[in-house]
Formats: sequence, structure tokens, C-alpha cells
Amino acid sequence: MKGNFRPAQPHIHWHRLSGLVVIMFGIGAIAGLGASRWSAEPLPETSIPLSSTLGPSRLPQPLLLNGRPHLDPLPKFEEVWHCQVAVISGSLGGVAAAAHAMATGATTCLIEVSPWLGGQISSQGVSALDESRRMRQANNLSPSWQRFHQLVKQQVVELPAWSPSGRSRSVADINSCWVGRLCFPPQAGAQAAEQLLSDTRPSAPESRWRTIVPPPWA
Repeated sequence: MKGNFRPAQPHIHWHRLSGLVVIMFGIGAIAGLGASRWSAEPLPETSIPLSSTLGPSRLPQPLLLNGRPHLDPLPKFEEVWHCQVAVISGSLGGVAAAAHAMATGATTCLIEVSPWLGGQISSQGVSALDESRRMRQANNLSPSWQRFHQLVKQQVVELPAWSPSGRSRSVADINSCWVGRLCFPPQAGAQAAEQLLSDTRPSAPESRWRTIVPPPWA
């Protein structure tokens, strides 16, 4: 004889689950209080000497995990820059921010600790512009980015003596790679970043920028 059979639905005892949650919470609270009471004493302060590039300073390590390290004693100022906009990075984004700030007439200061301006387009070693195919197809690239693209292509680089096509060549002449539509030696990226700032400086003549460690070709 056929009939419609409906499987029994499981019954959850919510009141038992809530009681279990309360017990587990209580155990966790007791364990936390015990750990904070019987934990070991904090370690004494230690210090690590910084690079000679940043001066004879020592960096005390924080006692707490969320502490903030600080320089003690503070290094003496070699010079003082006066600016309306300060950019603490010479990365590609930092260079773009400084150039746009200068274009508005704001006196801008940019400082970079490494020898290279440009970040991704220079110091990463194998330089290529990071552009998506969809953005290129839709022509969603900003005018400032397209101008910088042309600036990179105009840079002249020195090739090894054994190069069959001559030593001094522009990036546009040697551009060939599978990563993107424009690839170039790291020095060309750093030169283009420097030229972008130099070309924009007339809008804010008092603007300044510097790498703490000079570039190898300086």
C-alpha cells in the first residue's frame, strides 16, 4: 500500500544551546583573568641601532604589542623645508600626488628614503606600466596618465656595449615584453618620475623633492 511519508524533522533544544554558550563564555572569561594575573613580567626595553643613513639614533622597542616605536634622541635637522603640501613617499602614487599638488600652485615637498623615485616603475627592478586590457579598450585612462606614458617612452637609456643596435636608445625603440604594452629599464622609470616633477615645478617654483640616498647615477 502506497502512501506519502514525511521524514521527521529534527528538534533543536534551543534552551540547552543557550545554556552551553553561557558556560563556555564563563570558562573563557575565567581563563582570560587567570592569564592576565599570572602572566610573566614585561621584558625590559631593548634598542636596535638604525641605519647610518638616518643618523645615530636608537629605536626603543615597545613594551606592549600595540605600542608605537619612537626615535630617541631625535636626529638633528640638516635643513628645514617650508611647504603647503608634504608627500612622504616617492612611489608612483607619491610622485603623481606631488605633481598634481604643484599643478594647482601649492608649494609641495616630497621626500623618499630609497635612491629611486617612481616605486613600481623603478625600484621593483623589472618595470612595466600596470594597465588592464579592459581599461585600454574602453580608453578609461586619464589624460595625465597618458602624458606620463609618453614621457616614459621618450626616456633615453644606455644599453650594454655589446648591444647590436647601439648604446643610447629611447624606451620606445627597445620596448618589447609580454607583461604589458610598455616595458623599460628601471632607470628610465626613475628619470620619467624626476622629469614629471621638474616639468610641473614652474606652477609652484618653491617646491622641492629629494631621495635621502642619492641615486646611483647622481
